[in-house]
Amino acid sequence: MINRAHPLQKDKLSRHWCGAFTLYCAEWFRREYIREWTWNTIWQTLGFELSPQEVKHTVITGLEDYWKRPVIQFHNENNNYLGSVFSEGGLPLKLLIDHDNQFQHVFQNVLKRHQHASFYGNTTYELVKKCVEPLPEAFQLDTSVKLISDMADRLIAFVNAYELDNKDDPANYLDQHRPKWRELFPLPLNEQIGTEFLNGLLRSATVEVKRSSKKTKLLSSRHFLRLDNQAISSEIYLPDSLLLDFSTQKISTSRIELAVFEGVNQLANLGIYHAQFVGEQILLKIHKNSVRVKRFNPNAELYLVAMQAGQTLDRKLIPHSFIELGNSPVGFVKDEENWVYVGQASFSAKAQELLVILPENSEFNGQETAFELQASEYKELKLVLFTGTLTVTSEYDEKYIIKTNAPHNTSNLIELTGEQVLWGSTPSLVFKGVPSYRWTQLEHEETGNALQTFFGKTNVNNICVIEKYGLHTITFRNVNDEIVLRKKIGVLPSDFDVQFIAGAKPTEAIIRITTQSKCVYSIETAGIKHNLCRVDQMREIHLSSEGTPPANIKLNVYANLMSDPITLDLPFPAKGAIAYDKNEVAINKAITIDQLLGSRLYLFAELGCPVKYKIEATLKEGGAFNHSSPYFDWNYTVTDKPLVISLFALKDRIEELMALKPHLDMAVELKITGQGRPLVIKVSKYNISLDFDKVRNVVELPSTVIADLSQIKPVLMNLATPERHPTNLPSRLSEGVKTGVFELPAKIYDSGPWLIVPAKDYEFNFRAKFLVGGTERIETGSNITTLQKAVVAFHPKFNPDALVSVIHLMSKNADHSGWVFLRDLYDNFGHLPLSTFEVWKALVDNHKALCLAVLRFESDPEFIARLETEFSVFWEYIPIIHWQAAKSMMATIFKKGGLPDAFIEKQLNVLLDRISTQVPTYSNEYVEFLKSGNKPVSYPISVMQSIIKDDWFQNLLQQHSEDQEWPERFRTELKQWFDSQNMLNLELKTFHPYQNSVVYLPIYAAAVAAGVAHSMTHSDPASLFHLRKSREFDCEWFEPLYRYALFEFLQLN
Repeated sequence: MINRAHPLQKDKLSRHWCGAFTLYCAEWFRREYIREWTWNTIWQTLGFELSPQEVKHTVITGLEDYWKRPVIQFHNENNNYLGSVFSEGGLPLKLLIDHDNQFQHVFQNVLKRHQHASFYGNTTYELVKKCVEPLPEAFQLDTSVKLISDMADRLIAFVNAYELDNKDDPANYLDQHRPKWRELFPLPLNEQIGTEFLNGLLRSATVEVKRSSKKTKLLSSRHFLRLDNQAISSEIYLPDSLLLDFSTQKISTSRIELAVFEGVNQLANLGIYHAQFVGEQILLKIHKNSVRVKRFNPNAELYLVAMQAGQTLDRKLIPHSFIELGNSPVGFVKDEENWVYVGQASFSAKAQELLVILPENSEFNGQETAFELQASEYKELKLVLFTGTLTVTSEYDEKYIIKTNAPHNTSNLIELTGEQVLWGSTPSLVFKGVPSYRWTQLEHEETGNALQTFFGKTNVNNICVIEKYGLHTITFRNVNDEIVLRKKIGVLPSDFDVQFIAGAKPTEAIIRITTQSKCVYSIETAGIKHNLCRVDQMREIHLSSEGTPPANIKLNVYANLMSDPITLDLPFPAKGAIAYDKNEVAINKAITIDQLLGSRLYLFAELGCPVKYKIEATLKEGGAFNHSSPYFDWNYTVTDKPLVISLFALKDRIEELMALKPHLDMAVELKITGQGRPLVIKVSKYNISLDFDKVRNVVELPSTVIADLSQIKPVLMNLATPERHPTNLPSRLSEGVKTGVFELPAKIYDSGPWLIVPAKDYEFNFRAKFLVGGTERIETGSNITTLQKAVVAFHPKFNPDALVSVIHLMSKNADHSGWVFLRDLYDNFGHLPLSTFEVWKALVDNHKALCLAVLRFESDPEFIARLETEFSVFWEYIPIIHWQAAKSMMATIFKKGGLPDAFIEKQLNVLLDRISTQVPTYSNEYVEFLKSGNKPVSYPISVMQSIIKDDWFQNLLQQHSEDQEWPERFRTELKQWFDSQNMLNLELKTFHPYQNSVVYLPIYAAAVAAGVAHSMTHSDPASLFHLRKSREFDCEWFEPLYRYALFEFLQLN
């Protein structure tokens, strides 16, 4: 047809002909493409050739006009016409099965790392994009990457749904239970070779699912070496649940923050978790599987730290998390683009080849060993690649034996144990008393020979007590005198203790040290004068600071005069409260959200007497406060030691306040009161903004706003096409130096609307800049059914309902294209505040769509938490029928995919359990009702009246008998509503009006969720914020009463 029509339309190629031409090219690519990325093979098969101008016209008309498909672009913004038609064809079968291009190996790598990627919260698309880099250009197309991603996701889903990991022949099993399963994949299945190829991929997916299911769920870590950027990163695997060791009396709410620390420095925030109380213990259900962090001091231990309001509650040592670089040989094995840590000191590995980082000034040799000293180094440490047995001898004549091709790995068999000093220190591990070791696996403890402990070359048993103190290199040696573990440590006397006393002036302080052992002390901190004196059995160090005291002072402890000193980083015991940024510079007045990481607040006692402090975080609007300004507050008591508060741990609460007024130039004021003058710090969202110069077609930063322009990277995104990757905006240069002026491409006037936003993973953020560009004009009242059109038509004043109408359509259709739009928006621009995009606000305002969105996003805990934090979602107001409707719509989607009913029920139950973990009110009877439809047993009102009044209510009063403030917002309205309704026939009276909001809110919220009451505050963020504070005041009161009242109302309704 194309050949017949072409000669007749040479001068004017019709719209239909262009559509047929692009379809032919796409199908040819899918069936016949092998190697050359050129139009020539197309012309040869058709027998004619189009000019470049005709190609441009034909592809644009055929794809955009006829098929309504986009023309893709090169990175330089020029249209990629050949790539556009080829990308519509899917995956080229003949190239797929070509053994020379290694596609099958790459795809197996995708499957192998599929679960790994989901652990990090990465999308399969991001994983595939990285994995296909070695493949031919055909696989680099964005469409090809998406198709491969979909294939991987679908194959893994089939394996899980049909439990293929337990089947001998997974393809044959699917043929019997899902005969048309292959039709879901973008391959020409009328060819036997395509069928066999897909069967092979299914077998690979089955193997990988079976392998990943065997992994243990313990707190553990892996470490990775990158030589190109001279960096080491660690991956921390988290258990499904975590028991914490502290009294319930230490916390005021069930809200617990988890973080990863390297020594005393925070590396990552793992989010908010809700505690479950198991007797006197605290249980956390962990919704994050793993996290990867960049190491700054690999020689230090990693810790999983539980905090509340920035105060450390508990810390768990992450096993085998230190790497003794420079002191011991450290081995790595190659795994794709990374070198993966396998052991240190003496060890054996199953790998055929190892890369070893040698200790400083060491020597190595090997008998019958193939080794190669590498030209590259790791931070001036030599590298050797070897196979066989390697003997490394340190400058202290210590011997290490490392073997490859062993039947099993023998690394990480022991770990240090002892009482650690928790202050920052040099070396990174300091103990009170000599540490010992313990076997990490029971079978080694039962069968292994005892190890000998050495300090340097001397057995610890042969050293007198005083010589055991100080700076040492501890080694544990086996019967062959091979070193199993080596670590540089400090040892202090077991009775060593430090007290902190503030001086008469803010710049004066006393550090009091108690120990029976004779130690010598010195201070090594610029700007600090010190005097030492003896008081009874104690040593006092009187400190005086020139100007503002530093965050920390360095105390050198000579516990053994024959040894180098141990250096402790101790807080300067000043008066009152002092805040420092990550560089230990005092924060006087202001800081931004991005600068909270590493910032600390130090709270001090008064001359050894306890002092109570309060931190108030209050939303500041337009430079003023009023009595109803939203706020959070936290109380602390400082006793014998300074209390260190992580300001970064308050970040979620600060952002929660900021989200209440996202369109105003506002800030949150931190006010710390207690001793002396209050400390006030203003926390702003951004200190950077971009100005648009239409004449020069640039955006630019105000002059001297930041010194390091390499840490800011603006990119341009089209609001209507979030699936497209953003365009980098190049900075203009002056003599090779960035100027902070960024050039805009001419295409902004061809379409729109546009946003200029910060790129991922850059230090400095800024408020998104909106550009209208060449936005298509859509008349108000037009029939808009897609989010792509709605974001173009939306205007906050002239067309505010454009998004609302589409969200309404989406709330009734789980298969609506808008869900793909939101997924692309979240995957590609989720690093930005959700309030950046009006579509998220429209979604949150529609409760039915909101419930469906949570399930469509696989009940992602981080997504749920962000919705609550950034939009003040009050989950307890959402009608339970909306969750039921969302579950039903998701079941329909699963059934369309051909999944078995048993798997659908199982998968939906998993999603509902995730929601109940993140929203504790939805646990127990609530989630069981959503799963099964069965309501809990209803007890007589007399029984429940007794439980509520005599048990729950009395516990509430006792728990908060000393609290000076209860949340009081809506106390009058809630009391009036409760007195006017008599549906439950409950008698519940408060003793004081200030208790009304906390006491009556659970019943009122349950009435709203059951549909028997209307919300007095449907979508006002500030009002919902105050209701959430009342809910969080005591979850043990709110949650059971809410669930009881909800099902009673449902029974009546």
